[in-house]
Amino acid sequence: MRLNTKDRTDLLFNNYPYPFIRDGLYNQVAVVLPQEMDDYAYLSLANVFNLLGKYASGNIGNIQFYTDNISA
Repeated sequence: MRLNTKDRTDLLFNNYPYPFIRDGLYNQVAVVLPQEMDDYAYLSLANVFNLLGKYASGNIGNIQFYTDNISA
């Protein structure tokens, strides 16, 4: 898979964890899951939410999980 992207220095993580966490709550976070979840995918997802959880003041907010049903 190839992504046509450009490097942008204005999108650095200086304001992290915003926009994922706002006022200590999950801020309408969307996660697109791969077609096949293997050990690495579960570990990666756990690491992301472990890091975000350090900035959250609770476990409330909106998190949506989407499956990748489209075959390439």
